[in-house]
Amino acid sequence: MTGTNDAMIAVPDLYREALGVLQADPGKFVILSAIGLAPSWIASLLSGSFMVSIIVLIVSLPVVALANGAIVMLVTTLRNGVKMPLAELLSGPRDGFIRLTIAYVLLSVVLGIGFVLLLVPGLVALAFLWVAWPLVVLEEANGVDAMKRSIAMVDGLKRRITMVILVLIAIYIVLGVAQVIVVGILGEVIGIVLGAMIGIAINSMALTLVTLSYHRIKAATVPSG
Repeated sequence: MTGTNDAMIAVPDLYREALGVLQADPGKFVILSAIGLAPSWIASLLSGSFMVSIIVLIVSLPVVALANGAIVMLVTTLRNGVKMPLAELLSGPRDGFIRLTIAYVLLSVVLGIGFVLLLVPGLVALAFLWVAWPLVVLEEANGVDAMKRSIAMVDGLKRRITMVILVLIAIYIVLGVAQVIVVGILGEVIGIVLGAMIGIAINSMALTLVTLSYHRIKAATVPSG
């Protein structure tokens, strides 16, 4: 792809920018990620009733999609030096929640199938679809078009994107080990709280990395002048 190079997705630089964005308005990242993760937390508490857990997850899909879409908007506005009110971030796309929810479900299913098949297919699918979600949120693409366009946009960058993903996985593993140690020392309740905090941090970081990658690739491929 013309104008694409490894420097565009330089791993340390991308993470450095992501940390700067997260620090610019941490409260909103915590709230939005908590909203997006709350249904899975509730479902885990209802694990004794499998059907109820599934119903909770299905019914909450529009809320999850909206919260994760709001994080993409938050990253975009902060990147441009603007702070948008939380209510405005949660107002949703102009064409409503249906397209957003359907696209979120489609992307989740495709990525889920990849990881069920094994780790490597999952990583490949994630690299190919790395910027699909920002395309859904920011360019109002439907799920299928977003996947097609993401594959085209990341052409030549998949190795770098995979490195970004592997670093994120490594961070998650380290934090998970720390959680296990804390549970052993301070008890399960503290461990649950720490687990929620880890989930919020990883979700916020992942969506920030995805959104910043989208903007970097977009900026490098738009003709100047």
